[in-house]
Amino acid sequence: MRRTGSVLVIDDEDIMREILEALLTREGYDVRLAASGAEGLELAKSLPFDAAIVDVMMPGIDGITTLDELKKIDDDLPRRWRLRFQR
Repeated sequence: MRRTGSVLVIDDEDIMREILEALLTREGYDVRLAASGAEGLELAKSLPFDAAIVDVMMPGIDGITTLDELKKIDDDLPRRWRLRFQR
């Protein structure tokens, strides 16, 4: 089933952005990539999106703060949490 919509992916790891972009694009989503919370917030201010996938642990603005700021930009953004921790 092909899906439509735009997804903002914010992750400081290149490989994670590349993997998520490949998977989401294959499913039919328009994917926008950002390497930091600040970069993601700038993208969100200029381009609309339907969902965001945000790394929690990033240098600079962490993922939780980034999500809080994204919610201020788009109050309709649904918030679901799924945390993945690595050692």
